[in-house]
Amino acid sequence: MHRLIDFIDDVIKQVEVVEVGGRKLVLKKYSSEPGLVKWFVVKSLSLPLQIYPYTMNSRERMSREIEFFSTKPGGVCTPEIVDVDWDQLTMLREYVDGEHLIPSISVDKVSCIAETLYKIHSSNYCLGDSKYSNFLLVNSGRVYIIDAEQSVKCSLDYMKAWDTVVFLTTIVYALGPVKAILETEEITSFMKSFIEKYIDYGGVDYVREIGDNMKLKTLVQVLLPPPYSIKLIQLVKELVRK
Repeated sequence: MHRLIDFIDDVIKQVEVVEVGGRKLVLKKYSSEPGLVKWFVVKSLSLPLQIYPYTMNSRERMSREIEFFSTKPGGVCTPEIVDVDWDQLTMLREYVDGEHLIPSISVDKVSCIAETLYKIHSSNYCLGDSKYSNFLLVNSGRVYIIDAEQSVKCSLDYMKAWDTVVFLTTIVYALGPVKAILETEEITSFMKSFIEKYIDYGGVDYVREIGDNMKLKTLVQVLLPPPYSIKLIQLVKELVRK
């Protein structure tokens, strides 16, 4: 699975950093073949259980991202949109300088990520593509969402729970094959801290879905190796009872 995630991240280079008038910006091309490959893979993996309305349509993905960046659900930070070209299906946006949670897992940073995800969910939006690398931490302590092309308005608890599952799954595999197979205190502690913080902000009903919804439980077992699939379900049941 970690190789698949690496492959997707390598292949999906829909964006390039450009300089316009001395300003560093990001150009995103929604109709590029790599982007289509990415969502074909993701949609194919999720199709049997139909857990999330992923789309391969370039115009729809662009529309979803523009709406999210413009709406900023829950007041979350998103890059400023500089220009949009609907004919070429491209967006020129602000370049945000920051860091991802990986390769160093810092429990100190868990709270701001959990808060950001909950703000999105409490505003009845979901990301769909909630992998760790789409959350960017800047020096001010703020968290930016830098990819929202699969975001949708939603009021369904299980779709919000799916965002959490995707985030935690990519964290596990980002640490490499050995740590993804052998349970480590580091990853277990991270999962527990993240879920606790997310519940503290008000997401207990969404977390409960991970343990109650059969489709979600099945996907957890498929996506995560046994040490973590079992541990995640155990943590969910334990923490929602508190």
